[in-house]
Amino acid sequence: MTGEVVGRITIVQEDRIRVVDDAGRGYLFVVRKRAAPIASLEAWRDRWIPVRVRYDGVPDAGALADRVDPLEPGLGVGPIQPPSPRPDRAR
Repeated sequence: MTGEVVGRITIVQEDRIRVVDDAGRGYLFVVRKRAAPIASLEAWRDRWIPVRVRYDGVPDAGALADRVDPLEPGLGVGPIQPPSPRPDRAR
């Protein structure tokens, strides 16, 4: 199964990401090595940049993200609010 989801990255952990779409549904992916650099994934997460994820498999059951691309802010994503800052990440 192949698919695509648009949303914002909420978690980056090693080779895995969690993306939340405009309906508030979360998707877990394993990111292929060449899909996007970890530094980019972390920057998009930190700056709350919408991304488009193209994947193979079933999200939440080992889907592989083949490609992760940033989108212009607000493009294709509804009014999701950024997560509240965690105490350990306060600036």
